[in-house]
Amino acid sequence: MFKSRSGSPIWAAVGVAALLSAWPAGAAPLVACFANWPPFQMLRSDGTPVGVSLELSMMALQRLGHQVEFLELPIRRCIEEVTRGRIDLAVGVRTETGLALTRRTKSVVVLGLFVGVGERRRPVEGPLRVGISFQRDQAALASRHPAWTFEFHRSDLLGFRKLARGHVDAVLADVTWAAGLDDKDIAGISLSDAQLITELVHEGFRPGLESLRDAYDSLLSAWIADGLVDRAYREALGHSFGEISAGAMVKHLREKSVATSDRDGAVSRRMDR
Repeated sequence: MFKSRSGSPIWAAVGVAALLSAWPAGAAPLVACFANWPPFQMLRSDGTPVGVSLELSMMALQRLGHQVEFLELPIRRCIEEVTRGRIDLAVGVRTETGLALTRRTKSVVVLGLFVGVGERRRPVEGPLRVGISFQRDQAALASRHPAWTFEFHRSDLLGFRKLARGHVDAVLADVTWAAGLDDKDIAGISLSDAQLITELVHEGFRPGLESLRDAYDSLLSAWIADGLVDRAYREALGHSFGEISAGAMVKHLREKSVATSDRDGAVSRRMDR
């Protein structure tokens, strides 16, 4: 069971235990795929899927009468398998997929441009070598920043390592994810002053499950109006969904990168003596 920051299951912490009554006998189990996207959806070291986005999906599908199994796949394969009807739904996809997408959303990507410490105010309108993961929408980014050249990597953490080694000028990565990194992973890296890019994320259902998609949408709308989604986010990440959408992690991340840089500088000065 997924845990909140307090250690208790999120569904219990947000007060929705009554919603998770037993599903009807004989209800068809569903298979949902997702791409690794900490801290919203990911696998623990023991293979258990965790994250506030996955738990909210699980809660909603159980409430609608379905067991659900989660399968981690690369985003492109996940979308392909759902499109072909081999998997029932994809959790955490954007609008370009062509699936039966939910209209409401409980997940958001807040992208920031990360640069080397001391380059926070570097102009971003001109040519830049920018590292991005394969999950990003390159076409949309290229239309916004035609002077950028994109270099792909399998994960944002690999992108940060490339940035630290000077292989790229900047990395476009999820601010919420970066705020949870260990100090060693963000040493020498800072969030630039460039405008944040917000992308809403949805669930995509396979063909033939449009009625389930509509029921899921209606339930999610009710939970958003009731504040349940915000409460789940506060329990899991310390900020509401709305606060995270507005870039609540930015201040924390900038303070963290400055503190890490100051500490690294102090260590370097001691070693030089």
